[in-house]
Amino acid sequence: MTPMTHHEILRLVAPFTRRGLRLDPAASDRQRRRLVFAPHPPAADPHSTDAGEPVAGDAVADRADGVAPFANVAAGRITVVLDAPAPEAGEAAPWRLTRVLDDPAGVTARLEAEGRDLDALLDRLAAVAPERHIRTGPGWVIATSWRLDSSGGGSDALVLTGGVARLGDVVLTLKMPALRRYLADLEITTVDGSRLDLTEDLLAVLGTDWSTLRRYGTKWVGTLKPHGREPGRSRAAEAALTTSADHLARTLAEPPSRFHARLYRARWGVVLRRAVPLLVSLVLLVGSLFVSKLDLDQNSGLWVVMFHAPPLMLVVFFCLREIPRIEIPPLPRISATATWRPTDVPGAPAASDMSRG
Repeated sequence: MTPMTHHEILRLVAPFTRRGLRLDPAASDRQRRRLVFAPHPPAADPHSTDAGEPVAGDAVADRADGVAPFANVAAGRITVVLDAPAPEAGEAAPWRLTRVLDDPAGVTARLEAEGRDLDALLDRLAAVAPERHIRTGPGWVIATSWRLDSSGGGSDALVLTGGVARLGDVVLTLKMPALRRYLADLEITTVDGSRLDLTEDLLAVLGTDWSTLRRYGTKWVGTLKPHGREPGRSRAAEAALTTSADHLARTLAEPPSRFHARLYRARWGVVLRRAVPLLVSLVLLVGSLFVSKLDLDQNSGLWVVMFHAPPLMLVVFFCLREIPRIEIPPLPRISATATWRPTDVPGAPAASDMSRG
């Protein structure tokens, strides 16, 4: 990759400075052709005698050329990242702009856009208020990341790329796939990397769009099924993230026994859903035992259907969005532990006994 020259950098900073942004040389990387911009610090009161307050002569007040500030810094720490690919075969590659919002609650949101006009790109980013990324609720804060998509030919559409929900020291992360038919990933971790003893059906009780959870080290991983086309698909995924965060905040604030009592029927519904692949396999196995006993003409339609059933079922199997797991699902059990955290108290029930049921 060809490093950016000083002349290239000087040519690119003008649209940013007109919007109250300045280059951060320490955070930028010329080798990777990446420039980082941050809003000017607030201007000092000319009548103030506080020498420690930063002074910016052309700070974020309305500028002489009439261009307003780029973003409201009160919403959190905002930076703008410009990725400038090197031109290939004389043709300029599109710019990629990313607005990064670090909220005081400990979550980060991003807004991405691509294009060949920097002024237009900055206007597109500024048109989306930083507050659009952050939502709060009882016990949780959510930051959503988006991509501006203008492929429809009209105004920009917001496409969800991911989201993070902070529930105290617990973090719920949503990673949206680039392809429509793929599943989104859900991940539950803690800020300090400590372990949580959750149940596999913790999110699956919310409905068929949520899968069961699997433990990988200190992480719990599951999937979410986004439905529809954009922009409805992103709105549905954002609503599902909010539902998940609200459910987790309430559940983790209660003892595990309360989760079982409150969602007893939903937990049994998850058991039945998980048992469907096993039941289908058993039905096919029993049915195959009786096929040989049937006296069918090989030219009959029923024989043709039965003969081609195995390859057709394999095709259906691999066309599913999620490959079914053939398993014996554990029955839901009430837990005697008082918390979702591991317990090392002698004589206390093992937390692993609860993690599957």
